[in-house]
Amino acid sequence: MSFYFKMLKSSLVMQELWQRYGKKDIGYTEADYANLVRELAGASFQTYFDNYIHGTAPLENALDEALHFVGCTLKKQQSPLVYESKFGFKISSDQHTKVTAVAPGSPASEALSVDDELIALNGRKLENNLQQLLALQPQTVELMLFRERQLRVVQLQPDGTDYYSKYTVEKRADATETAHENFKQWLKQPF
Repeated sequence: MSFYFKMLKSSLVMQELWQRYGKKDIGYTEADYANLVRELAGASFQTYFDNYIHGTAPLENALDEALHFVGCTLKKQQSPLVYESKFGFKISSDQHTKVTAVAPGSPASEALSVDDELIALNGRKLENNLQQLLALQPQTVELMLFRERQLRVVQLQPDGTDYYSKYTVEKRADATETAHENFKQWLKQPF
């Protein structure tokens, strides 16, 4: 069984954490957690902790590999929202269109900040129509915004990378009987 397949047994770790600590209403340290994972897996998980807990390695490939153990796969889909997928920012549109998140390294990270209030795109007032205006695929994207009560104009250019992708877990058509059984043990329901 591979390193990441063992990670799917994390429910055992959670159950044991409950028995040793939660049920007794006592806390545990990160070292306690790492030691318990090593104990139950029968192998060191230092690489996992280095990459995913303490580091910034992308988790998608490891998660997909682990999901194969239970007959599933991780499917990546582009966000249907152009400002999320092409430019790398999220918004809330209550009374004002405000930036709520900016993906690191995205085109938006060079020009936008969280809490920027977007007011116009290419000279057109934003009235819950940002998606529709960007869907027209303008050659240039010029945003007028307020940041800390100061009017600013910024330009955005997509860089060909997709941001804020959506992920779903799907069952694999080629899942083995062993994977079906693992799925049943994992979710307590038939595959």
